[in-house]
Amino acid sequence: EILRMWRETSGSEAATLAAAVAEPGASADILKLLETGTDPQFPSAFLVNRFRQFVRESFEIIPAAAAALAHGDLAEFGRQVDASQSGAEEGLGNQVPETIHLAHRARARGAHAASSFGGGFGGSVWAMVERDAGEGFGRAWMDDYRREFPAAARRAQCFRSALGPAARRLD
Repeated sequence: EILRMWRETSGSEAATLAAAVAEPGASADILKLLETGTDPQFPSAFLVNRFRQFVRESFEIIPAAAAALAHGDLAEFGRQVDASQSGAEEGLGNQVPETIHLAHRARARGAHAASSFGGGFGGSVWAMVERDAGEGFGRAWMDDYRREFPAAARRAQCFRSALGPAARRLD
């Protein structure tokens, strides 16, 4: 919707929102456009918050998280993942108490990083811990979850997974 509004107002032919934001001055102009929106299906604050989170996630958090991982700085990686999780909670407003709890408890239990993922309003949470701590961590994490959300926990699963291969860009 944001891209459609931008293209209609500006005449831009950007194929994606990321391409639109990359246009000179577009980010500020898109934000102004959204702040004055009058579409009842998409209230102004809803689109503004989503746009701000998109820009922050795409152009700040992800590059900083990738750089932290490239330098082996797990503390900084964790801070960036926390910022992403916070943006999902506050900016996107698409987190439920269960996913919020799991991400926060994982960090409180010592995970290097933890965040929800999926389509929002439910889904899954991942946590990054040392390989040898995985089994005990998962057991304690799920015990916390069962105490806090006993009904939902009956459907929950926790499993260990090794890191996969690095992401690659295909041209």
